[in-house]
Amino acid sequence: MIAFELYGAGLTTQQVGGVFEKLYGRHYSKSSVSRMFDYAREEVLNWLERPLDNYYPIIYVDALFWSTRRDGCVSKEVYYTLLGVKCDRTREVLGIVNFPTESASSWEEVFRGLKNRGVENIGLLVADGLNGLETAAARTFVGTPFQKCVVHLERNVLGRIKPSDRKAVGAALKEVFLTIIMKEIVLNSQQYFKKLVLIVMLIAITTSNFAQQKSIILGRPTNNSITASILFDQNVNYYLEYGTSTGVYTNSSPVYTNTSNVPDEIDLTNLLSNTKYFYRVQYKTMASSNYTAAAEYSFQTQRAVGSNFVFTVEADEHLYDHKGDATMYQITLANQAADHPDFMLSLGDTFGDDHTPLTTTDAVYPRLS
Repeated sequence: MIAFELYGAGLTTQQVGGVFEKLYGRHYSKSSVSRMFDYAREEVLNWLERPLDNYYPIIYVDALFWSTRRDGCVSKEVYYTLLGVKCDRTREVLGIVNFPTESASSWEEVFRGLKNRGVENIGLLVADGLNGLETAAARTFVGTPFQKCVVHLERNVLGRIKPSDRKAVGAALKEVFLTIIMKEIVLNSQQYFKKLVLIVMLIAITTSNFAQQKSIILGRPTNNSITASILFDQNVNYYLEYGTSTGVYTNSSPVYTNTSNVPDEIDLTNLLSNTKYFYRVQYKTMASSNYTAAAEYSFQTQRAVGSNFVFTVEADEHLYDHKGDATMYQITLANQAADHPDFMLSLGDTFGDDHTPLTTTDAVYPRLS
Protein backbone atom coordinates (compact mmCIF):
# COMPACT_ATOMS: atom_id res chain seq x y z
CA MET A 1 0.00 0.00 0.00
CA ILE A 2 1.48 3.35 -1.09
CA ALA A 3 0.22 5.17 2.00
CA PHE A 4 2.13 2.80 4.30
CA GLU A 5 5.28 3.11 2.18
CA LEU A 6 5.16 6.90 2.43
CA TYR A 7 4.34 6.87 6.13
CA GLY A 8 7.15 4.39 6.84
CA ALA A 9 9.56 6.64 4.94
CA GLY A 10 8.83 9.42 7.42
CA LEU A 11 6.02 11.47 5.84
CA THR A 12 3.25 12.77 8.08
CA THR A 13 -0.43 12.04 7.37
CA GLN A 14 -0.79 15.56 5.98
CA GLN A 15 2.17 15.05 3.63
CA VAL A 16 0.77 11.66 2.51
CA GLY A 17 -2.52 13.41 1.70
CA GLY A 18 -0.61 15.99 -0.34
CA VAL A 19 1.14 13.27 -2.39
CA PHE A 20 -2.20 11.55 -3.04
CA GLU A 21 -3.71 14.84 -4.21
CA LYS A 22 -0.92 15.25 -6.77
CA LEU A 23 -1.25 11.63 -7.93
CA TYR A 24 -5.04 11.36 -8.09
CA GLY A 25 -6.21 15.02 -8.33
CA ARG A 26 -8.31 14.71 -5.20
CA HIS A 27 -7.80 16.22 -1.76
CA TYR A 28 -7.26 13.80 1.15
CA SER A 29 -7.44 15.28 4.65
CA LYS A 30 -5.33 14.02 7.56
CA SER A 31 -8.39 12.25 8.99
CA SER A 32 -9.00 10.51 5.64
CA VAL A 33 -5.45 9.23 5.54
CA SER A 34 -5.73 8.10 9.18
CA ARG A 35 -8.88 6.11 8.34
CA MET A 36 -6.95 4.38 5.52
CA PHE A 37 -4.40 3.29 8.10
CA ASP A 38 -7.14 2.13 10.49
CA TYR A 39 -8.74 -0.08 7.81
CA ALA A 40 -5.35 -1.49 6.87
CA ARG A 41 -4.43 -2.14 10.50
CA GLU A 42 -7.67 -4.09 10.96
CA GLU A 43 -6.79 -6.31 7.98
CA VAL A 44 -3.26 -6.85 9.32
CA LEU A 45 -4.62 -7.74 12.77
CA ASN A 46 -7.04 -10.27 11.26
CA TRP A 47 -4.14 -11.82 9.34
CA LEU A 48 -1.93 -12.00 12.44
CA GLU A 49 -4.72 -13.74 14.41
CA ARG A 50 -5.89 -16.14 11.69
CA PRO A 51 -6.17 -19.88 12.52
CA LEU A 52 -3.14 -22.06 11.70
CA ASP A 53 -2.53 -25.74 10.97
CA ASN A 54 -2.15 -28.02 13.99
CA TYR A 55 1.26 -29.32 12.83
CA TYR A 56 4.25 -27.81 11.03
CA PRO A 57 7.27 -30.05 10.25
CA ILE A 58 9.62 -27.05 10.47
CA ILE A 59 9.29 -23.48 11.77
CA TYR A 60 12.06 -20.96 11.07
CA VAL A 61 12.56 -17.79 13.11
CA ASP A 62 14.60 -15.07 11.41
CA ALA A 63 15.20 -11.35 11.92
CA LEU A 64 14.51 -8.51 9.49
CA PHE A 65 15.21 -4.82 9.99
CA TRP A 66 12.44 -2.42 8.95
CA SER A 67 12.09 1.35 9.21
CA THR A 68 9.71 2.11 12.09
CA ARG A 69 8.21 5.41 13.24
CA ARG A 70 8.08 5.96 17.01
CA ASP A 71 7.54 9.28 18.79
CA GLY A 72 8.02 11.23 15.59
CA CYS A 73 11.30 9.52 14.69
CA VAL A 74 12.02 6.83 12.10
CA SER A 75 14.68 4.21 12.82
CA LYS A 76 15.54 0.64 11.93
CA GLU A 77 14.01 -1.93 14.30
CA VAL A 78 14.23 -5.71 14.29
CA TYR A 79 11.15 -7.76 13.40
CA TYR A 80 11.12 -11.53 13.79
CA THR A 81 9.46 -13.52 11.04
CA LEU A 82 8.03 -16.95 11.87
CA LEU A 83 8.07 -19.04 8.69
CA GLY A 84 6.35 -22.43 8.75
CA VAL A 85 7.05 -25.31 6.36
CA LYS A 86 3.84 -27.27 5.79
CA CYS A 87 3.51 -31.00 5.17
CA ASP A 88 3.14 -30.39 1.42
CA ARG A 89 6.53 -28.55 1.48
CA THR A 90 4.95 -25.14 0.85
CA ARG A 91 5.84 -22.27 3.17
CA GLU A 92 3.61 -19.96 5.15
CA VAL A 93 4.42 -16.83 7.13
CA LEU A 94 2.84 -17.55 10.51
CA GLY A 95 3.51 -14.19 12.07
CA ILE A 96 5.77 -11.17 12.45
CA VAL A 97 6.66 -9.95 15.95
CA ASN A 98 8.54 -6.98 17.32
CA PHE A 99 9.59 -6.33 20.90
CA PRO A 100 12.24 -3.95 22.25
CA THR A 101 14.27 -6.59 24.12
CA GLU A 102 14.52 -10.35 23.70
CA SER A 103 13.61 -12.50 26.69
CA ALA A 104 12.18 -15.92 27.48
CA SER A 105 8.87 -14.34 28.59
CA SER A 106 8.52 -12.46 25.29
CA TRP A 107 9.09 -15.63 23.27
CA GLU A 108 6.74 -17.62 25.52
CA GLU A 109 4.03 -15.12 24.64
CA VAL A 110 4.78 -15.66 20.93
CA PHE A 111 4.62 -19.45 21.25
CA ARG A 112 1.45 -19.33 23.35
CA GLY A 113 -0.02 -17.22 20.56
CA LEU A 114 0.79 -19.99 18.06
CA LYS A 115 -0.91 -22.52 20.34
CA ASN A 116 -4.00 -20.31 20.72
CA ARG A 117 -4.20 -20.17 16.91
CA GLY A 118 -4.23 -23.96 16.61
CA VAL A 119 -0.61 -25.13 16.47
CA GLU A 120 -0.23 -28.32 18.55
CA ASN A 121 3.08 -29.79 17.39
CA ILE A 122 6.30 -28.52 15.76
CA GLY A 123 8.63 -31.06 14.17
CA LEU A 124 11.75 -28.87 14.24
CA LEU A 125 12.37 -25.28 15.36
CA VAL A 126 15.22 -23.44 13.61
CA ALA A 127 16.66 -20.12 14.83
CA ASP A 128 20.00 -18.51 15.56
CA GLY A 129 21.08 -17.47 19.05
CA LEU A 130 17.96 -15.48 19.95
CA ASN A 131 17.94 -14.72 23.67
CA GLY A 132 15.40 -16.84 25.57
CA LEU A 133 13.87 -18.48 22.50
CA GLU A 134 15.11 -22.03 23.12
CA THR A 135 14.02 -21.95 26.76
CA ALA A 136 10.57 -20.61 25.85
CA ALA A 137 10.10 -23.24 23.13
CA ALA A 138 11.06 -26.04 25.54
CA ARG A 139 8.41 -24.84 28.00
CA THR A 140 5.63 -24.24 25.49
CA PHE A 141 6.19 -27.03 22.94
CA VAL A 142 7.74 -29.70 25.16
CA GLY A 143 10.11 -32.05 23.35
CA THR A 144 10.39 -30.02 20.13
CA PRO A 145 13.90 -30.39 18.67
CA PHE A 146 15.79 -27.10 18.34
CA GLN A 147 18.40 -26.41 15.67
CA LYS A 148 20.55 -23.31 15.50
CA CYS A 149 21.13 -21.78 12.09
CA VAL A 150 23.97 -23.78 10.54
CA VAL A 151 24.89 -20.98 8.13
CA HIS A 152 26.07 -18.74 10.96
CA LEU A 153 27.67 -21.67 12.74
CA GLU A 154 29.58 -22.70 9.62
CA ARG A 155 30.84 -19.15 9.11
CA ASN A 156 32.03 -18.94 12.72
CA VAL A 157 33.86 -22.25 12.48
CA LEU A 158 35.49 -21.52 9.12
CA GLY A 159 36.64 -18.15 10.43
CA ARG A 160 38.97 -20.03 12.79
CA ILE A 161 40.41 -22.28 10.07
CA LYS A 162 43.51 -21.54 8.01
CA PRO A 163 42.55 -20.30 4.50
CA SER A 164 44.34 -23.25 2.87
CA ASP A 165 42.18 -25.72 4.83
CA ARG A 166 38.79 -23.99 4.65
CA LYS A 167 37.57 -25.75 1.50
CA ALA A 168 38.19 -29.23 2.92
CA VAL A 169 36.77 -28.35 6.35
CA GLY A 170 33.76 -26.67 4.74
CA ALA A 171 32.98 -29.84 2.79
CA ALA A 172 33.20 -31.89 5.98
CA LEU A 173 30.94 -29.47 7.84
CA LYS A 174 28.30 -29.63 5.11
CA GLU A 175 28.23 -33.42 5.44
CA VAL A 176 27.81 -33.15 9.20
CA PHE A 177 25.13 -30.46 8.96
CA LEU A 178 23.13 -32.51 6.47
CA THR A 179 23.26 -35.49 8.80
CA ILE A 180 22.72 -34.05 12.27
CA ILE A 181 19.46 -32.10 12.27
CA MET A 182 17.80 -33.35 15.43
CA LYS A 183 19.13 -33.17 18.97
CA GLU A 184 17.60 -36.38 20.17
CA ILE A 185 17.34 -39.59 18.12
CA VAL A 186 16.42 -43.00 19.51
CA LEU A 187 18.28 -45.71 17.60
CA ASN A 188 17.99 -49.47 17.91
CA SER A 189 21.35 -50.24 16.29
CA GLN A 190 24.53 -50.12 18.35
CA GLN A 191 26.58 -49.50 15.18
CA TYR A 192 24.65 -46.37 14.21
CA PHE A 193 24.45 -45.32 17.86
CA LYS A 194 28.25 -45.20 18.07
CA LYS A 195 28.62 -43.39 14.74
CA LEU A 196 26.08 -40.75 15.68
CA VAL A 197 27.86 -40.10 18.99
CA LEU A 198 31.10 -39.37 17.10
CA ILE A 199 29.37 -36.92 14.77
CA VAL A 200 27.66 -35.14 17.68
CA MET A 201 31.11 -34.82 19.29
CA LEU A 202 32.35 -32.94 16.21
CA ILE A 203 29.44 -30.52 16.40
CA ALA A 204 30.01 -29.94 20.12
CA ILE A 205 33.72 -29.30 19.68
CA THR A 206 33.12 -26.65 17.02
CA THR A 207 30.41 -24.83 19.04
CA SER A 208 32.23 -24.42 22.32
CA ASN A 209 30.62 -21.37 23.94
CA PHE A 210 28.96 -22.38 27.20
CA ALA A 211 27.96 -25.48 29.10
CA GLN A 212 24.41 -25.47 27.79
CA GLN A 213 25.78 -26.78 24.48
CA LYS A 214 24.85 -30.42 25.02
CA SER A 215 23.70 -33.48 23.14
CA ILE A 216 21.63 -36.40 24.36
CA ILE A 217 21.15 -39.58 22.35
CA LEU A 218 19.23 -42.64 23.49
CA GLY A 219 19.92 -46.12 22.18
CA ARG A 220 19.81 -49.87 22.87
CA PRO A 221 16.35 -49.89 24.51
CA THR A 222 15.16 -53.09 26.22
CA ASN A 223 12.16 -54.01 28.32
CA ASN A 224 13.82 -52.66 31.49
CA SER A 225 16.76 -50.45 30.44
CA ILE A 226 18.04 -47.87 27.99
CA THR A 227 21.43 -46.25 27.35
CA ALA A 228 21.91 -42.48 27.28
CA SER A 229 24.96 -40.92 25.64
CA ILE A 230 25.48 -37.41 27.01
CA LEU A 231 28.03 -34.85 25.84
CA PHE A 232 28.82 -31.34 27.06
CA ASP A 233 31.33 -28.87 25.65
CA GLN A 234 32.58 -27.94 29.13
CA ASN A 235 33.37 -29.86 32.29
CA VAL A 236 30.13 -30.10 34.26
CA ASN A 237 28.46 -32.05 37.02
CA TYR A 238 25.17 -33.57 35.93
CA TYR A 239 22.59 -36.24 36.59
CA LEU A 240 19.50 -37.64 34.88
CA GLU A 241 16.10 -37.52 36.55
CA TYR A 242 13.15 -39.47 35.22
CA GLY A 243 9.64 -40.67 35.99
CA THR A 244 6.44 -41.97 34.44
CA SER A 245 4.54 -38.65 34.49
CA THR A 246 5.52 -35.45 32.72
CA GLY A 247 7.17 -33.02 35.10
CA VAL A 248 7.30 -35.58 37.93
CA TYR A 249 10.72 -37.23 38.36
CA THR A 250 10.68 -39.97 40.98
CA ASN A 251 14.07 -41.45 40.06
CA SER A 252 17.51 -40.04 39.40
CA SER A 253 20.93 -41.27 38.42
CA PRO A 254 24.08 -40.62 40.46
CA VAL A 255 25.84 -37.30 39.89
CA TYR A 256 28.51 -37.60 37.20
CA THR A 257 31.47 -35.39 36.38
CA ASN A 258 32.25 -35.39 32.69
CA THR A 259 35.24 -34.42 30.58
CA SER A 260 34.43 -31.72 28.03
CA ASN A 261 33.69 -32.96 24.52
CA VAL A 262 33.86 -36.61 25.60
CA PRO A 263 30.53 -38.47 25.63
CA ASP A 264 29.47 -40.47 28.69
CA GLU A 265 27.29 -43.55 28.36
CA ILE A 266 24.83 -44.04 31.22
CA ASP A 267 22.62 -47.11 31.59
CA LEU A 268 19.23 -46.51 33.17
CA THR A 269 18.18 -49.88 34.60
CA ASN A 270 15.37 -51.41 36.64
CA LEU A 271 12.80 -49.65 34.47
CA LEU A 272 9.22 -50.83 34.10
CA SER A 273 8.48 -52.64 30.87
CA ASN A 274 5.90 -51.31 28.43
CA THR A 275 6.09 -47.87 30.07
CA LYS A 276 6.59 -44.33 28.81
CA TYR A 277 9.21 -42.37 30.76
CA PHE A 278 9.83 -38.63 30.87
CA TYR A 279 13.35 -37.45 31.62
CA ARG A 280 15.64 -34.43 31.68
CA VAL A 281 19.23 -33.58 32.55
CA GLN A 282 20.20 -31.39 35.52
CA TYR A 283 23.68 -29.87 35.16
CA LYS A 284 25.98 -27.17 36.50
CA THR A 285 29.42 -25.88 35.63
CA MET A 286 32.30 -26.23 38.05
CA ALA A 287 32.02 -22.53 38.88
CA SER A 288 28.29 -22.67 39.60
CA SER A 289 26.53 -23.74 42.80
CA ASN A 290 23.08 -24.22 41.21
CA TYR A 291 21.88 -26.84 38.77
CA THR A 292 20.10 -25.93 35.53
CA ALA A 293 17.31 -28.13 34.18
CA ALA A 294 17.40 -29.02 30.49
CA ALA A 295 14.29 -29.59 28.41
CA GLU A 296 12.13 -32.64 29.08
CA TYR A 297 12.11 -35.56 26.63
CA SER A 298 10.58 -39.01 26.70
CA PHE A 299 11.18 -42.65 25.73
CA GLN A 300 9.22 -45.90 25.75
CA THR A 301 10.49 -49.20 27.11
CA GLN A 302 9.80 -52.40 25.20
CA ARG A 303 6.11 -53.18 24.93
CA ALA A 304 4.48 -56.46 25.89
CA VAL A 305 4.53 -59.30 23.36
CA GLY A 306 1.53 -59.01 21.07
CA SER A 307 0.81 -55.35 21.80
CA ASN A 308 0.80 -52.60 19.22
CA PHE A 309 3.78 -50.31 18.78
CA VAL A 310 4.96 -47.62 16.37
CA PHE A 311 8.22 -47.61 14.45
CA THR A 312 9.56 -45.84 11.39
CA VAL A 313 11.85 -47.03 8.62
CA GLU A 314 14.17 -44.98 6.44
CA ALA A 315 16.88 -45.86 3.95
CA ASP A 316 19.16 -44.54 1.21
CA GLU A 317 19.34 -40.95 2.48
CA HIS A 318 22.67 -40.50 0.61
CA LEU A 319 23.44 -37.23 2.32
CA TYR A 320 27.15 -38.02 2.48
CA ASP A 321 27.59 -38.05 -1.31
CA HIS A 322 25.16 -35.14 -1.97
CA LYS A 323 22.70 -37.34 -3.87
CA GLY A 324 20.05 -36.84 -1.23
CA ASP A 325 17.72 -33.89 -0.71
CA ALA A 326 18.56 -32.24 2.62
CA THR A 327 15.27 -30.33 2.88
CA MET A 328 13.24 -33.46 2.22
CA TYR A 329 15.29 -35.33 4.83
CA GLN A 330 14.52 -32.64 7.40
CA ILE A 331 10.80 -32.99 6.67
CA THR A 332 11.12 -36.78 6.83
CA LEU A 333 12.69 -36.70 10.30
CA ALA A 334 10.17 -34.12 11.50
CA ASN A 335 7.31 -36.31 10.28
CA GLN A 336 8.84 -39.30 12.06
CA ALA A 337 9.10 -37.33 15.28
CA ALA A 338 5.42 -36.35 14.97
CA ASP A 339 4.50 -40.06 14.85
CA HIS A 340 6.16 -40.59 18.26
CA PRO A 341 7.72 -43.92 17.26
CA ASP A 342 9.07 -46.42 19.78
CA PHE A 343 12.18 -46.70 17.63
CA MET A 344 13.54 -45.99 14.15
CA LEU A 345 15.14 -48.52 11.81
CA SER A 346 17.78 -47.28 9.38
CA LEU A 347 18.47 -49.65 6.48
CA GLY A 348 21.73 -48.04 5.47
CA ASP A 349 23.44 -45.31 3.44
CA THR A 350 22.87 -42.73 6.16
CA PHE A 351 26.40 -41.82 7.23
CA GLY A 352 28.43 -43.52 4.49
CA ASP A 353 31.74 -43.44 6.29
CA ASP A 354 33.20 -45.82 3.71
CA HIS A 355 32.53 -43.34 0.90
CA THR A 356 33.82 -39.91 0.00
CA PRO A 357 31.75 -36.90 -1.10
CA LEU A 358 34.72 -35.56 -3.09
CA THR A 359 33.61 -37.56 -6.13
CA THR A 360 30.68 -35.16 -6.54
CA THR A 361 31.65 -32.45 -8.99
CA ASP A 362 31.06 -28.73 -8.59
CA ALA A 363 28.74 -28.82 -11.60
CA VAL A 364 26.17 -31.11 -9.98
CA TYR A 365 26.56 -30.07 -6.35
CA PRO A 366 24.22 -27.01 -6.47
CA ARG A 367 21.42 -29.17 -7.83
CA LEU A 368 21.87 -31.84 -5.18
CA SER A 369 22.46 -29.68 -2.12
